[in-house]
Amino acid sequence: MIETMLAEKECRVCHEVLPLSGFDRKRDARDGHTSICKACHAADARERNEQRKTETPVDDGCITPGNPYVYLARTVIKFAVRDWKRRNAPRHELILFFRSAWFEDLSDLAGLNPEVIRERLGLC
Repeated sequence: MIETMLAEKECRVCHEVLPLSGFDRKRDARDGHTSICKACHAADARERNEQRKTETPVDDGCITPGNPYVYLARTVIKFAVRDWKRRNAPRHELILFFRSAWFEDLSDLAGLNPEVIRERLGLC
């Protein structure tokens, strides 16, 4: 019904008045279309893609050329800490993990101090 009343719409970016066919569909919008025309949306996507290509990846120090398992070790510890903070997590299994030699090895590999992690989680 609204579509028949509005045959054209102004783009929020380029301010051109275009027919509704020049806009992508969007169910949440009042008129059922996006506020940015297809051409501006495509240009924005191209610009973002070009920007991503030219950006250099951020080296957060997790992955070292000599040992590709450092990132994996940090991820395992991160998920264990996340599970510890959840109330419905199996605490007894996590306590066993945080007190295990495997946790010590992962912490050493990741360059983390296992005692500090245990202390912050209240396991000391």
